[in-house]
Amino acid sequence: REDVSHSEKEIPSSYLEAFARHGRVRPQSGVLGKSVVPSSIDAGLSWISYWARAATTDGLGGRARELVTRERDGRNLDTASFAACINRFIASEAADRAIPVFDLGVTFRFKEVAYAPVVVDAAGPAGKKVYLRGGDDPNALLAAVPKKGAKEDKDAYTAEKNRFEELAARVERLLIREADRLEQAMVGGRVWPAPLFLALAAHPLAQHLFTGLVLSAGGDGPAPLLFRGTIDPGAARGSFVRVDYSEISKEAILAQGAVTVPHRIAFSEADRVAWSEHFAESKLIPPFEQLGRELYIDVAELTIDTARKMKPAALAARLLEAKWQHGRPEDAGIFYESWRLFPGFGVRAVLHHGGLAISGGQSWQTEPIGLESVAFEDLSGGRCDAADVAPVVRSEVARDLKAILR
Repeated sequence: REDVSHSEKEIPSSYLEAFARHGRVRPQSGVLGKSVVPSSIDAGLSWISYWARAATTDGLGGRARELVTRERDGRNLDTASFAACINRFIASEAADRAIPVFDLGVTFRFKEVAYAPVVVDAAGPAGKKVYLRGGDDPNALLAAVPKKGAKEDKDAYTAEKNRFEELAARVERLLIREADRLEQAMVGGRVWPAPLFLALAAHPLAQHLFTGLVLSAGGDGPAPLLFRGTIDPGAARGSFVRVDYSEISKEAILAQGAVTVPHRIAFSEADRVAWSEHFAESKLIPPFEQLGRELYIDVAELTIDTARKMKPAALAARLLEAKWQHGRPEDAGIFYESWRLFPGFGVRAVLHHGGLAISGGQSWQTEPIGLESVAFEDLSGGRCDAADVAPVVRSEVARDLKAILR
């Protein structure tokens, strides 16, 4: 916990208004001793809350729970309200700020011709790619550096080629990682206060991911504002358009208070079709499935085929691939449950399965094992009926089950 010296006058009014409209962080007096609780503190508290649930040692978990209780009581909030206050942040703001910036304003020279790196859409799991633009046709894109010229110095050519390939590899890895983070934000129900979203959307690399996603401003209102990012020539960094290509101002987004990456469930069929056509016309490729994402809303979709077995190492790998965390290990480092957190919905899903070694499935056990059951808990550990869980959570858990048991 850090001392907070902010006063209301030190926080931009748009910042405070956005949080107030969102209803997740409001000025509170309490343990922090100040009238304003900045989002960074809530992000830090979310990590404390995370360890209160997930710590595998009693000492760490107990201390985290003590801190959570103290802060909750200091803000005069009940458990549900406090969870809603902090869990939409889950330290994601810090991760947003930590995205590195690579200089794409550099040029590369081959055969005495200058080429500039540009980020373009690419089909398949690789997502965005870095190409070169330049040469005889200034609009042509090259997926690889030009071949060495007959009179070109070999060492200079190799150095320039290596410089471009290193930059391209680093940028592409970063964009894959950030696309995954945005997908988890959609699945987990993350909500950005509008000022924080606009700061992220202005990042010179992250902005490329928002061109292929529908974004929603306005939270749970009856008519949220739907838009996407744009980096069209001449557009200012962090510009946005509607489905009809009309521009949306940053002030209009700020006025809505909060921004999300909506799940397919949140779209009307008319909006989903219109945006699908928009992306097709614009030849934009989403960084992950949003509008065409498979839906499994019926509770029956959560039924597990307990007869389906596989090697422990295979099950461990599939759980990891689906982003499920291992539960508390028991004797000999064996764990029998895995979990996935949906912080924006206040839910944790728990999968019970055969014993897996904490080392990733590599153990003395070779007999095939499988999944046994799935359950849901609120953030305090209380059981939730599957029918009462948010449809997004049910759909995503069922989607994971199908992937794990494929």
